[in-house]
Parts: sequence; C-alpha cells; structure tokens
Amino acid sequence: MNNFNLHEVQTVTYSFNILRIKNDLAFHQKEMERTKAQTIGEKDAFFQKLGKDFSNTINKTTYEINEKEFTLKSEHLAKIEKFTAENNIEVISDLTELSEYINDLFKDDIADIRAVFVAFNLIFTSPYYGTDIQESMKKETFNEIGDALKLPKNFFVDYEKDLLKKYHLISGKNPSDLLADALLVGSLAGIVAFFISPVLGVLTAGAVTTLTLGGMISAGVIVGVLSGSVRYAGNISQNRSEIRKAFKNMNAEETDFMLLQKLAVIEALLKYQGEKEVDETLQALIDELINLKSDLDLALYGFRENKDNINARKKESFHRFDKYLLKILKI
Repeated sequence: MNNFNLHEVQTVTYSFNILRIKNDLAFHQKEMERTKAQTIGEKDAFFQKLGKDFSNTINKTTYEINEKEFTLKSEHLAKIEKFTAENNIEVISDLTELSEYINDLFKDDIADIRAVFVAFNLIFTSPYYGTDIQESMKKETFNEIGDALKLPKNFFVDYEKDLLKKYHLISGKNPSDLLADALLVGSLAGIVAFFISPVLGVLTAGAVTTLTLGGMISAGVIVGVLSGSVRYAGNISQNRSEIRKAFKNMNAEETDFMLLQKLAVIEALLKYQGEKEVDETLQALIDELINLKSDLDLALYGFRENKDNINARKKESFHRFDKYLLKILKI
C-alpha cells in the first residue's frame, strides 16, 4: 500500500481550498465586469429625459455585492496563502497536476477510497468555514474536480446530498444540520486534523506519522482525532486501546461524524466485497464498531453516565447506525 503522511494530506486539502477561492474570485470578477457602471437606457431618448442619474439599481446592487465578496475573499485567500507558506505546505495550483498527485497517492487503492477521501475533503473543508463569506461556485467547482478525477457527472454534488440524508439517519437531526454541526467541531486551523484523519487515520498535533492506507483501515484507525488521541498502525491491540480512549472522550456530534465516516468507507468497500483484503478490512471495521458499542453498554449498565447524557445519546446514534448498516449489509 502507498504511504500517506500529513504533508500529503495538507497538500491536497489546501490546494483544493485555494482552487475553490480562486474560482470564486473569477466568478465575482466576471459579475463585476458585467454590471459595472451601466445606466438604464443610456441610448434611449425616453430614459434620457428622466435624467442621467437614473441608474440601473439592480445592476448597481449586484455589482456592490460582488465587489464586497471579491474584496473579502481576496483577503481570505491572502491569509490562507500566508498560512501555507509559513507552515511549508506544498500547494498545487493546476487541477490536472493535482488530480495526478491524488491518483498517485491512491494508485494501490483497494476500493476507491480515493473518492471517499476527496469527497470528505471537498464537502467538509470549505475554505470559508468560520467566516461570513458565502461560496458562489461550489457546485461548478465540485463538478470541475470530479471531471478532472474522471468520476461520474455530479459525483460530489450527489455525494453531499447522500451524506446529508445519512447524517439524518444516524444523528436523528435534520439533514441541513450536518454542515452546521461541522462548524462546531472543525475550523480552518483544524480541518486537516479532523475532517481528513477520520477517513484515512492520521496523527496528533505536532507529529507526522507515515502510515499505509491498508494499515490505517485494517487497524481500525478511522475514529477521528477530535479527542486528540494518537493515530498509528502497527500494534493493533494498542491501537484499540487508543481508539476506545478517544471514543470515550467524544461528544455526541463527534460520534455522529465518526459513524458517518465509517459508513462511507464501509459502503465503498462493499462494492468490492469478495476480495480477500476488502473482506478483512470490512470485518476489522465491523469488529471495531462492535467493541465500541460494547463499551457504551458497559458504561450505561454500570450507571457510569457522563454529563448531558452523552453516552445515552451516543447509544441512540449507534442504534440508528446499526439499522442502516444491517440494511446495506443485507442481514
């Protein structure tokens, strides 16, 4: 399996973020050009009689909205570029080159985990999280990236819709709460740590641990770094101890995200069921889920509930997750 490390994950994440901002800037610039300094009927005698100050209010409003967005996003881009430069993060500005980079990272992909990785990256690492800025070219950018990776039409747009539904099934919340809840547990500074590592399994702050893709999944490291626990392959029994410790410290929203991410990986693997490595990985994931759920049962039966009934809420999420998992496993 290929080796993955934090630097490569950061390269993909921030390259996508900068690409998305630049696409937005191009859109706003085009809108500004289209609506700038236009006067209604400036060549029409009727409108001329009304006076030259009779401007196109709609065009003026559109221009000012886009001008404001362009300014804010230019400033935001400068901050991200400063961050990447100060932290020696490689950024690939050409989409074709970036697609080749991703495909090379996943050249030994056993079940198109590549698509899961990129989908979670695009959906949950918006460059505008934590700001009042709205993304204008989201759908178009999703499709542009999908085309570059030779994925089906509207792949990422449809994937996002599917995740919204699944989040509802797992959490019991409205589908629209998924992206809102993401703001509670992620930020620009933490996007790599949270949103990527639950899919690939990565590391703690300040450490760079090289892992194999197969090792990350089969060792059951797709839990999330929300609690700051260590991620590493190698000693599976020690991994399980760390995973259980991480899970114990998770809140209800973090648990919902963890289950959502596991579900995404399981569904990707199920398409290739029957292959030895895939079947072993699926079994490892399911065993891990059973162990985590058992820990919840023991805590609840022992009356070791924590603040705000978090264990009971996590148990409810597991129950909803189980129902859906049994359905897709056809059990």
